[in-house]
Amino acid sequence: MKYITPKFLIVSVYAFITILFRTSLHLGPNIETVTAFALLLGMLLNWKQAAFMVIAIMIITDLIIGNTSIFIFTWTGFLIPLVIAKLVINKKLFSRNANFDLLLAGLTGGIVSTLFFYIWTNFGVVVLTDMYPKTIEGLMQSYINALPFLKLQIAGNMIFSPVFLISAKLLLSNKQLLSLQVNKK
Repeated sequence: MKYITPKFLIVSVYAFITILFRTSLHLGPNIETVTAFALLLGMLLNWKQAAFMVIAIMIITDLIIGNTSIFIFTWTGFLIPLVIAKLVINKKLFSRNANFDLLLAGLTGGIVSTLFFYIWTNFGVVVLTDMYPKTIEGLMQSYINALPFLKLQIAGNMIFSPVFLISAKLLLSNKQLLSLQVNKK
């Protein structure tokens, strides 16, 4: 018997969910699960594995839905949750009040990641496209025009980030999941 590790199973399930939400299960503009997934990866995997998974998700989903000339800003913008998870969330996973701590870490991590993503990707729009003048005024206009998207992305990440983190922690503590076996021939 070959064992499937709980981490592998959890990462696989949440990767599938993230791909589905990014490609077909649209709840609204900029409501996404990539941030929540990246926070989760930062909690469960090492830096290289987590960064590889985030970029792989972006490549796979961009092949399906397409992307724009700012893809490098989009992809790197989704790496910031890894930093947040490594610095903050890992310490919360095994704390006494882990579920409450993960709720707060998910909320905070989701909001901070979204704000960085908003600042970074709108900067990318100004630098790499002709949508706005390449001036401070153009940058400010891009930020103003993107506020409705920011609002939705923050709302989505305030829901998905804590849900991903807490549910993964609950799954990791499930004894039946820990003993899952698969026949390997």
